[in-house]
Amino acid sequence: HSRARDFARQHHVRDPFNPYTPDRAPKDAGVFRGSVITIVPTGFIIEDVFGSSTLIMIDERTRMPSPNSFATNTEVVIFGEKVGEDIHAFGIRIVPD
Repeated sequence: HSRARDFARQHHVRDPFNPYTPDRAPKDAGVFRGSVITIVPTGFIIEDVFGSSTLIMIDERTRMPSPNSFATNTEVVIFGEKVGEDIHAFGIRIVPD
């Protein structure tokens, strides 16, 4: 392993044991986690572990438990797509205690 890595460094080729390079870094996986801080008509707002708040937009296609399952301080995982500063949720799961 060390000889392959040394060869890669000497010849300026990608390290065979690290598939990620700055230009091929993994993309945003579309998975977000946070705690519900406010319920709004279009979904809810979460706060992540860094203290940032984000609007989670839901619609009739969003797969999730009953919307009544969400209350303030509910920890959730959101699967979705970033749209500007907001997230359009495809699926939501409640994190078990």
